Amino acid sequence: MEDFAQIISPAHPYCRQFRQVFPIAVDPQADMDIAFTLVVHDDIRQIARLLRMIYRINNYYCIHIDKRSSIEFQLAMRGVVTCFGANVELVPVEERTAGAESSCHVKVLD
Repeated sequence: MEDFAQIISPAHPYCRQFRQVFPIAVDPQADMDIAFTLVVHDDIRQIARLLRMIYRINNYYCIHIDKRSSIEFQLAMRGVVTCFGANVELVPVEERTAGAESSCHVKVLD
């Protein structure tokens, strides 16, 4: 988990290594604008792999970290999100509620 928590920019060696292992699929013909809501709690490596597999540049990803998650996990999630573009966002701590989806939907609709 600490590997991901050390990531502070997309140029970080862990991000580059991560992108080599799980390359971003780019299909210029694709027109699938999909908004994903992920509610996560633990197992940072599994979440990172899942996000890498479903990630597409033209989609939007809103990630809600469970309030019960450890600080280490939260820092690691910030690192993982840093490896992706502006279309992957974490719900801010002050907005984390039981209704994670509504926080994400407001951002998508704006």
